[in-house]
Amino acid sequence: MARRKSGTSRREFTEKVTHSETEMKTKEGDLDVYASDLEQERHTRESLDLNGAEEDAKDVDQAIERAEDVTGEKFGEHNEQLEGLQQENQGLESDFSDRKDSAESDVEKLQQTKLDSSEAVSSMIQAKEAALRGKEFLNEQMDKTHAARDASEQAQKELEARVNAIRGSKGK
Repeated sequence: MARRKSGTSRREFTEKVTHSETEMKTKEGDLDVYASDLEQERHTRESLDLNGAEEDAKDVDQAIERAEDVTGEKFGEHNEQLEGLQQENQGLESDFSDRKDSAESDVEKLQQTKLDSSEAVSSMIQAKEAALRGKEFLNEQMDKTHAARDASEQAQKELEARVNAIRGSKGK
């Protein structure tokens, strides 16, 4: 009897990949919102004249600084959440890789089978074709998962650089 690692369907695999990609894109969107808010807070702070009473100017400046701090903290929280999603995605990619390796092994074993009757050979060819389709499917899912994580990591780096540039100009 053949041993199966798990009874996960193609639909379930595809849903996992889609869900992972959607979650990362959503979190990237959250990061973009916080980065934009931080830019606006900084721009507003830098554009103010603050020529009123000294106490009022100080209160306004401190309130905007607190807003920047809160926005920066929220960015950091969501950034950590995105990293967690990326790690989950990497685990999914690793799972696909393991399953693909298993499928490759199965294909090799099917190819090594020596059969004499044409009926058995025909059935074995069908089994090999099914195993090859499975391997290709897993490879495609692994590639999609990897591409989604790479895109997410690139977007994250760009957003982090954006926020670091803003936060670095704090004293200006």
